[in-house]
Amino acid sequence: MENQDTTQLELFSKESNFMARKENRPSFSFFSYLRNYEKTIFMVMGFLVTAIASFSLGVKKGKEALLAKTNAVLDIASITKQAPLLIKAQGLPVNTPAAPLKETLNYTIQVASFVNNAFAQKEAQTLRKKGLSVLVLAKGKHTIVCVGNFANQDSAKLSLSQLRKNYRDCFIRRL
Repeated sequence: MENQDTTQLELFSKESNFMARKENRPSFSFFSYLRNYEKTIFMVMGFLVTAIASFSLGVKKGKEALLAKTNAVLDIASITKQAPLLIKAQGLPVNTPAAPLKETLNYTIQVASFVNNAFAQKEAQTLRKKGLSVLVLAKGKHTIVCVGNFANQDSAKLSLSQLRKNYRDCFIRRL
């Protein structure tokens, strides 16, 4: 009987040694690896959050600056409509500056295209009430409504972003 008791004890003692050996082994799990670099990971995450916040604030300020310039360009478009009156007040002939003005202003923004001329005229009247310089041109079967006269595409792009709020498909075109 003693033999049976000792064999059973040997089995238990081996198991306890096995469990002890398993607990003493270092664990190489992913989470234990992360714990070693916890500070570094939090610093990188903090840097990314700060960078994203700074970038979005910069974009917001850039948009505000662009809108301020765009409003100024739209104001200039309404002033060019009044230019003949200002020239007349200075005592200069009205036709003198008009010829070079048409040669230098090669771009406009097309905001709409209509098959019916009456609808085009109605839309042009709406734009004139907003104080914009409007051109109504016949192109084939369609009548197009354009806004502004610009010397180059860069100056037209400022107004384009403002007009896209109301006219989603507007674009810059040559005269």
